Amino acid sequence: MHYAHVNDEGNKQLLTDHLNEVAALTKKHCEKIGLGKLGEMVGLLHDLGKVNPQFQRYLFSAVGLIDKSDPLYLDPASSKGKIDHSTLGAQVISQLETLNPMVKDIAEMIVLSHHGGLLDYVTHDGETPVDKRLVKETIELQDEEYATYIAPCITPDLEMKIMEEFGEYAKKMMKYKESETRNFHLGLTIKFLFSGLVDADRLDTIRFSNYSNGANLAPQSEFSWKKAIRALDQYTSKFRVRNEVDRIRNEISKNCLKSAENKPGIYRLTVPTGGGKTLSSLRFALNHAEKYGKDRVIYVIPFTSIIDQNAETVRKVMELEGIEDHLVEHHSNLTEEEDTRLNRVLAENWDSKLIYTTMVQFLETIYGGGTNKMRRLHNLANAVIIFDEVQAMGVKQVYLFNMALRFLTDICGATVLICTATQPVLDSDLIWPYNLQLSSNKDISGDIPAMQEVFHRVDVIDWTGKDWTVADTTDRIHEEYYSGQSVLAIVNTKKAAMDIAADLRRKNMDFYHLSTNMCPVHRLEILTKMRSELDRFNAGERGPVICISTQLIEAGVDIDFNTVIRHLAGVDSLVQAAGRCNRNGRMATRGKLYLVNPTDEKLSKLKDIRMAKESTLEVFRSVREEEKTNNILNEKIIEKYFQRHFVKNKEEMVYPVYVSEHGVADTLVNILSKNSNAENAYIRRRTQGKKPLKQGFKTAAKHYMVIDSSRGVLVPYKEGAELINSLNTTRNEHELPVLMKKAQRYSVNLYDYQIEKLFKDGGIFEVRENSGILGLTDQYYSDIFGVDVGGGNQDFLMQ
Repeated sequence: MHYAHVNDEGNKQLLTDHLNEVAALTKKHCEKIGLGKLGEMVGLLHDLGKVNPQFQRYLFSAVGLIDKSDPLYLDPASSKGKIDHSTLGAQVISQLETLNPMVKDIAEMIVLSHHGGLLDYVTHDGETPVDKRLVKETIELQDEEYATYIAPCITPDLEMKIMEEFGEYAKKMMKYKESETRNFHLGLTIKFLFSGLVDADRLDTIRFSNYSNGANLAPQSEFSWKKAIRALDQYTSKFRVRNEVDRIRNEISKNCLKSAENKPGIYRLTVPTGGGKTLSSLRFALNHAEKYGKDRVIYVIPFTSIIDQNAETVRKVMELEGIEDHLVEHHSNLTEEEDTRLNRVLAENWDSKLIYTTMVQFLETIYGGGTNKMRRLHNLANAVIIFDEVQAMGVKQVYLFNMALRFLTDICGATVLICTATQPVLDSDLIWPYNLQLSSNKDISGDIPAMQEVFHRVDVIDWTGKDWTVADTTDRIHEEYYSGQSVLAIVNTKKAAMDIAADLRRKNMDFYHLSTNMCPVHRLEILTKMRSELDRFNAGERGPVICISTQLIEAGVDIDFNTVIRHLAGVDSLVQAAGRCNRNGRMATRGKLYLVNPTDEKLSKLKDIRMAKESTLEVFRSVREEEKTNNILNEKIIEKYFQRHFVKNKEEMVYPVYVSEHGVADTLVNILSKNSNAENAYIRRRTQGKKPLKQGFKTAAKHYMVIDSSRGVLVPYKEGAELINSLNTTRNEHELPVLMKKAQRYSVNLYDYQIEKLFKDGGIFEVRENSGILGLTDQYYSDIFGVDVGGGNQDFLMQ
């Protein structure tokens, strides 16, 4: 008799039970794309290697059921991760005669990788890691073991059904005429199947271990899309139509409701800033989910923005029907990727009805490495996915983003809604073959002739040709403030924001500051207080309000100033900045948007902003030369900007990387599809035919994560300090998932180099031993600036 798990209380889970339960759940996950039988097989074989007597000794030694004095005892610490229990299952797959080579390659990869993350099929030096693992020496199955684990379940009938369903699946792949696209989508298919197995394995392990994130985190209320729709209708019914802006917002919302009847596909909601797209897009999503039986609604916001405001609004909506516990916010990764028991509990798999997350989390779910992130992927199937302010995505991500959306809609049955006032030309033939295929009736906002004019509430003052410094921005704030105007300054760097704040402090002027260095709760409190002060200002109860912010305020933040000063960036960012000025159309005169170009704002580490700024300057020059319009932020200019920006930076869209260990320049798009450089190295070494599959998953994930690598750190802001203490002291591990869910809102994402510096300076510590959860000390967090890597903000506050 063999066991899969033994817990600290001595309870044992039979290996047969674990394999069968994981197989059933993996089958359910993979049926979403028509490959349930293949999922069932990898589930049945994934942990077959646990029949190894060495592994059984390790299990019992780890919980004290084999005494240290016993000759059979194995030291758990030194044995952990050393006893291979995934290769044997892959070796069994390699010997199955009915499966063709491609199906074998796929199944072998998934079983071999299910603990450490997907391997490369071919590396840049021509090696084949999967093949190496398959010839690794393992144990031989005894007749009794074969009769128990193989004969009853891995039958000719199962193999035949796997081939039948894969044949049908291959027909879907053939719709892609370009081999690069087919190979890319085949790679995404493997990732999807892998996700199904990993999540099933983790869930069953958690269920047995009684480390449950079920009893503590499972919503207590009964959810239905009808309830959610009713809550939204009730919430919006209280809105009064006060002016033409409100009337058109209502019309947009009605058009979104009507468009929810459209078939699943890819749609756009193009609405000027202040057009109410948050609730209008939700109306589309909820009603579309109800009509087509979608599993969940996932709301994705940009890299540099915040999700607090939208999530808080929707939480209030759902409270009207008592179903707010079905909403999950996922801001950041608070645990390391290492596959530990604790991390398996704490990792969020997005198995909820309403998910609010970031573009970083979405893309890392698909293109990141390891297991904890990718386990969410299968839950993107049959979902409604809303991308808000999609224009904020970096140009390097465009092809990867488009290919992910095509896979999710074409293969996984998802519906996608792309929301912004400034639609990037993601469907343009200029980026063929990686352009999106939009659905018919693609623009769901409808044709509202008066819309653009009503939402054009700002005069643009273009001072980009003037000599300008960050200090000049402070002077402009000062002049606008003393002329009675509330002022918002949006800058490109955190340093510029702090320099302006220091200048204003020297002038004895009060101000608000917003930055991604603040945790979500902190930012939300600042926004709430600032809105209240703006309302008082508009009512004549106080003087003007000043705010300094990085670009995070441009996405999904409902705020309204008389004057906005914007440091030059992409045209899309300038339009978003305009949407924070006279947003609700209540000013007697038009608002003012100053566009300035400080020469001393350093953008060397902000490549996307720098490239966007260059494209904007080129468009502005051509507009002036051609004298097409006096309004430099109209629809034609937006389209022209994106066309120029995409064509100019097309080489960036393939995501260039340098595989330094092999001295090869490559791209992630190539590595995840044809992987031609690695394949050529393989052929040179062996003078053999081509490998059936060749994607370099591990290499791609490594280089994707290195460039965008960041990690969540818990900060001691108000309740955050109590959470840090509770996570450190609790001995009740059932409490951990609840604490971690709260901790999302008291975390800040920091880059690796920032974390390293803080570790060196004593500013970061591990909150709980061996958990990988990081906490920040008080000295490095301020009420004005949030995280201060240099630790100097406290001195600033004392001035």
